[in-house]
Amino acid sequence: KILFKDVASTIRDITILFPESNILSYVNSQYPDFKLENDSGITVINSSPIIQNCVIKPDLETINSLHPENPSREYYGKVIQIWNLYNPNLLLISPSIENSLIQNTEHGIYYFAQAFSGRILGQIKNNTFYHNKTAVTLRMHKENPHIYNNIFDASSDTAVYFTYEDGELFAQRKTNINNNLFYENTRNFWCDESQSAFDLINIQGNIQRNPLFINLLEGIFYLDPLSPCIRPGSDNIGAYDADSMPPILTNILPAGNRFTGYDYIAVSGDVSDNKGVLSVSVNSLPAAVNGTGFSAGSVDVNFGLNNIEIKAKDVAGNETSESKTFYNFHAPVNPPQF
Repeated sequence: KILFKDVASTIRDITILFPESNILSYVNSQYPDFKLENDSGITVINSSPIIQNCVIKPDLETINSLHPENPSREYYGKVIQIWNLYNPNLLLISPSIENSLIQNTEHGIYYFAQAFSGRILGQIKNNTFYHNKTAVTLRMHKENPHIYNNIFDASSDTAVYFTYEDGELFAQRKTNINNNLFYENTRNFWCDESQSAFDLINIQGNIQRNPLFINLLEGIFYLDPLSPCIRPGSDNIGAYDADSMPPILTNILPAGNRFTGYDYIAVSGDVSDNKGVLSVSVNSLPAAVNGTGFSAGSVDVNFGLNNIEIKAKDVAGNETSESKTFYNFHAPVNPPQF
């Protein structure tokens, strides 16, 4: 879990797999001992952090194992909870959540500005919300983030949920929701005070289409090149771009030629991919990947012809392979026994 208290910091490029709830105590001159349930991957109190390029979800496997009475829950907690608590010197906070994958929660991003505190603005942009009960919840009267270029998919309750209608703010909030894609949500938009849905599809650039993820079964949220989230000449929608290019294998050693006297060889080379390399294997066995290089230290070889297959897979699921042929004239003959 990560906690921001009265700071403006940045986190990026990490995965947060958060555990079950605990109780958080917040203390300052206004709050001698404020208790808060910390059932979130990230908790933001009176802070304006930037959260970029992260994967954030609950550790459902462990949480479910601790609760045999409910061993198959699909959702838990909040990915990010954002609180603006009373502080006379703090008129607003502006957290930014960008290019992140948010999954499997009761509330993906949960905003709460106390009635007598300042506002919460900031932005939610280019994120992918998949399989949450509710993706974004604006709980009180003073939250109005800019919500744009996001994918909202498979929300079992609501993609964007407002607790209060609140007159002019309601119109402002709706204006701040633009260029998002919605797909297979039970409700795209809901206002609890009026107990009614509202509709922004085909308004302000919001669309309702299949995002065409590469492979949901394997958790690959990169986009198919034909995805409606790919917008030439404009910013794409969601946390991940299209990636149709496989990794590139180069400088493989040893070169494909004859050699003698070996029972095994070391195979190495370079591998590159602009989205990141997930794995490399040599003859179906995992090789070590370090930066843009890979190595396998002890690949078995037989007497005669050896075909060695090198495969690489990137984080978008694209694969490539190279075959090398080696000849081994070291006959596997044991010395005579006397």
